[in-house]
Amino acid sequence: MKKILYILLPLICVVSIFGFLFGYQTVLVVSTLYNLRDVPIVDQVPLDLNLKLSNCKDVKNSISFYGYSFDVPWTNIEERRTEKDFSSIKFEDGIAILVPDPKLNIGIKNNLLSQTKNYDVKPLDLFGKEVLDSEYSLIKAMLSTAKKDFSIFDSRKNTIKKMVLLTMKTVYLPLESETGIYSFNGEGYNGFQLGDSSLKHRKITINYFDYEGKEFVVMLYVQKDKKAELKQDYINCIIRSIKKNN
Repeated sequence: MKKILYILLPLICVVSIFGFLFGYQTVLVVSTLYNLRDVPIVDQVPLDLNLKLSNCKDVKNSISFYGYSFDVPWTNIEERRTEKDFSSIKFEDGIAILVPDPKLNIGIKNNLLSQTKNYDVKPLDLFGKEVLDSEYSLIKAMLSTAKKDFSIFDSRKNTIKKMVLLTMKTVYLPLESETGIYSFNGEGYNGFQLGDSSLKHRKITINYFDYEGKEFVVMLYVQKDKKAELKQDYINCIIRSIKKNN
């Protein structure tokens, strides 16, 4: 009996100390990972996209949306539409482009600040100035957070920060992101490509940020019942050619 007590007492002490120090983090980590166990998108983090490797000599048909223009390899326009909140083009090749109106994009950062203005804990206190510096920096922090980043030994503040970022990530990412998330940087711009050219979901989203930090979203997709192909070289050339019209 004494032997059992000698073994159990230190164990109970260790468990009690562990629970006192890390109990809150443990509950948060376990509950977060459990709730996201069947969400493969949260495991994706941005991979670097090398835009300079692409040959863009055949990508020279310029099109414009909402004060921005970019080059595409497709030339035969089948239909062009302008709706209340987006514009789109369909090509005879089977590719379609949809661009949401940038003026209607409130942005995650502004939305977060407005939704939490009456909270006791402010986003700046939780995330820090670096993360909330711009829309791009917040999205970058969000996309770079994955389940593997959680630890029961982390501080309470960092645990909550990662939990919020990961939850926001699941809401922000479209379904095609499960095939890959990529980041790109160029002279005066940066951004992300959501989805890859494997075309599992037949759609790719480009989130482009110009030198002023303004976001411009381009969605590329293959039309239903079409056998067109979205080559990564074409996507790279589109990203490289995006510019704000004077």
